[in-house]
Amino acid sequence: SLDFQKMTHRVRTLLLFVLFPAIVVCQSSSLWGTNGISDSSRVYDQSYAGYKFGNVALPTPAIDSTFSGVNDGSSDVSSALQASIDSTKAGGVLFIPAGTYKLSTQVKLTKSIILRGAGSDKTILTPDRSLYDAIGAGSCGSDGGWDWCGGFIELSSWSQINRITDITAAAARGATVLSVADTSQLSVGDIVVVYLKDDAQVSLRTYLGGQTPADTTNGATIRHFSSSITAIDSTAKTITLQRSTPFEIRLTWTPEIRTAKKKVEDLGVEHLTIQHPVTTFLGHHVGNWGHNALDLSRCRNCWVRNVRILNADNAIIMSDSMQCTILNVYVSGTRGVDSQGYHGHYGVAIGSSGGVLVMYFTIDNFQLLHSVSVDQGMANTFTGMLAIGNGFSADNHGNTPTWNLFDNVTTSDITKFFNYGGSDGNRPRAGVGMTVYNVRTPSGGLLTYLPSQDPYPQWNLTIAPYGTTARGLGQYNVYTEYSTGIFTPASLYEAMVVQRLGSSAPIIGDAGSTIGSTGGTTGGATGSTGSTGGTGGTSGVTSGGTSPSPVIDMGGGSRPSALLLPSLATL
Repeated sequence: SLDFQKMTHRVRTLLLFVLFPAIVVCQSSSLWGTNGISDSSRVYDQSYAGYKFGNVALPTPAIDSTFSGVNDGSSDVSSALQASIDSTKAGGVLFIPAGTYKLSTQVKLTKSIILRGAGSDKTILTPDRSLYDAIGAGSCGSDGGWDWCGGFIELSSWSQINRITDITAAAARGATVLSVADTSQLSVGDIVVVYLKDDAQVSLRTYLGGQTPADTTNGATIRHFSSSITAIDSTAKTITLQRSTPFEIRLTWTPEIRTAKKKVEDLGVEHLTIQHPVTTFLGHHVGNWGHNALDLSRCRNCWVRNVRILNADNAIIMSDSMQCTILNVYVSGTRGVDSQGYHGHYGVAIGSSGGVLVMYFTIDNFQLLHSVSVDQGMANTFTGMLAIGNGFSADNHGNTPTWNLFDNVTTSDITKFFNYGGSDGNRPRAGVGMTVYNVRTPSGGLLTYLPSQDPYPQWNLTIAPYGTTARGLGQYNVYTEYSTGIFTPASLYEAMVVQRLGSSAPIIGDAGSTIGSTGGTTGGATGSTGSTGGTGGTSGVTSGGTSPSPVIDMGGGSRPSALLLPSLATL
């Protein structure tokens, strides 16, 4: 039995080689040279995506308290679970044992705690109604008002971003040293946000969209690029950032250094299932009653790890967030489809956020309008995407999302890849630096078009296989590479990570970690797949309980055995 939710990228790729030899031929990509990124003017270093800029592993602390609610699905445990969350100490872990737990209203995490199940096949949270039926109308869309916001589990970690000081000199793209008016309120190690606001000429939006002029009168802001400070020169009044800016800085954009007022971090949801009732998806922007699983709003250094989501309108919605990680999430279900054949709206929707990492995301025979989506925001990474028995769409939803990477994607239907949404008033739907890398399909279908509604400024498309009638490529500043097989490196993101942090990089250890059936052992910071495999980690913690789940040796770290078995014949 095979469970693609639990497999490392390396093992997934090896299986694809065996099962689909037609796409095995490898070709080196010109985007990646012998010394890394071949053209930094086109491709941004995405190795800083995710939890704490990818510099440390996701935390694996021991359990502090255990939820004792009714676990046979017969009684609503929402209030009891919320009370347990509220009473768990900051920095603690609330463990939900194996069983089925009915939720009739939302539960919210607003402090630094981890909500940990016994395994994604063991702990099952079952919302028994929509958000509309649970708490009334939402504020997103018509009818029920839960079209693109809200979830039965909500995470939030700050209240607002405050100005600290002004940036006093222009800077080129790729800058790390910034001149500021005052350094007295800043310290080395602080996480700061570079904030830019458009001028009357809408030149920031023009710049982000790569257009002259912008095709909208709506101004743009940059408020979701963050970095830690590595040095401060109080005499010269400069700060040095850990990572370079993917944009230039002009004084006409009133640049500022900001930081979060309320600094709550390290919120996590992991090792469980959220299973919505079996309903029928009513259609795009229809009903909007809110069978939504997870909502992350104003989160920094939050995560969702090893979670299965079934029968949702929207699986994961994120807004105004930075440096979060979504790792090893599986979306499927048995609900009915709308008249267009869709089961739901969003897989992962990321709005006005930056530095988010979505890694190893599987959609199994569950066709979504937007598999993954970005609206505004920048430097987000989607890598190791797998669509089984359905198409995959990498939606750029508007407001010039820039420098985002869609990486290492395998889909049963490549024709839906550029299914874009969003209002015409929010054009361009994608801005500069949008990179699509190593997209392929074992079905033999061809990507024969680009979306017609926008120009494509400074895009990078590395796709296999392809159609010779691809539309629009010669009209704009688009870099294209095509292959009949798989490009090397297979993952641009992982190549960047290994270049900066080595083959024992924390995220590679995270991706190979395991958790037992009632706590078990979790791979920690020293876990590594590396070039020769390695283990799932040696610095994890043992939380006690009975024997761990059976595992399959994946070479890059053992993972729990199958819980949902996708049909390989439908790939």
